[in-house]
Amino acid sequence: MKDFDPAAMQRFAWKGEFKPLRREDKVLIVMKYFPLLKETFTFIEKETIKDIPELTVGDIRAVWNRFRFRGPNEISTEEVITCLQSEVSFKSNTNIKSIGF
Repeated sequence: MKDFDPAAMQRFAWKGEFKPLRREDKVLIVMKYFPLLKETFTFIEKETIKDIPELTVGDIRAVWNRFRFRGPNEISTEEVITCLQSEVSFKSNTNIKSIGF
């Protein structure tokens, strides 16, 4: 939130910040969003999820939104992990200049 323009921040009644999840919580929340895949994630895949830097609940929700209308047989654990990694990668661009309103 420190990167937001102060004038823009005044326009929001509610302000919140999604901080990265702890390693152990990442897998638990992914399993909540993808319960039908819960038993199919391997140990290595769970460790890969834990290693995704800066992963937030908002990132997991964004990925879930991509898959929510697909059947459980149309989703793979590998695809979910790839999308989680991709979602987080959008946040890593620090060269973006902020603009005011």
